[in-house]
Amino acid sequence: VSDLCDRLSQAGVRTVVDVRAVAWSHRPEYRKTALSESLAAKDIRYVHYREAGNPFRSIAKGTGSFTSCEKRYARYLSNHPEILEGIRALIGHDVAALLCYESDRDECHRGVLLRAVSRNRRVAIIDL
Repeated sequence: VSDLCDRLSQAGVRTVVDVRAVAWSHRPEYRKTALSESLAAKDIRYVHYREAGNPFRSIAKGTGSFTSCEKRYARYLSNHPEILEGIRALIGHDVAALLCYESDRDECHRGVLLRAVSRNRRVAIIDL
């Protein structure tokens, strides 16, 4: 986790928004409290925004495809605009990072979320 915190700090990230429904990991250093403490040591604010988590994640892992999961999540976001407003409020004008379980945003609900957040708003998206 120290490598991640170093990369975020070097990129100027001031806020990390954890968009996992459950901020837990098999790797203890990526659990909510440990991650929050590691980020705080680099003066990076940590926010767990569980509402932005993917309630359809099990569909992608089970019998469904990621494509169907992605479509369901996009529909979920369109029915819950407060989630996008919440993300926009959290990131404000800071350099912020959205964090989830998957490393590739194109294989994760984070990609759908980023596209929706950047729609109608000028947001630079950089993969670290």
